[in-house]
Amino acid sequence: MNNRLLCYRATKVLCIICLCLIGCGQYGTLSPLGYDYATALHSLSRKKKTENIDLLRKKIVGSFEHGDLSERERNWLESILDSADHGDWPGAIKASRSLLEAQVTRP
Repeated sequence: MNNRLLCYRATKVLCIICLCLIGCGQYGTLSPLGYDYATALHSLSRKKKTENIDLLRKKIVGSFEHGDLSERERNWLESILDSADHGDWPGAIKASRSLLEAQVTRP
């Protein structure tokens, strides 16, 4: 292998490692209401309750419009809802679990 290819691969590996480390903090802190929605969303995803997606989305949007939920929280929750709405249940479960795990404070 030539040096240029080795340098390229090393750079690529370092970028992937950095993205993984940064990606671990993908979600920030939720408000109590946002946490309640995240919990409901995780339950909905685990049970594959397609009939509840629109209702939960309306509640999230309504809370955002009333100023009870931040835009950041709404975006996180709606992104996960979109996964569920498209039938990506494993993705919705994983994302909602990650969102909930990000709320755990460690000493």
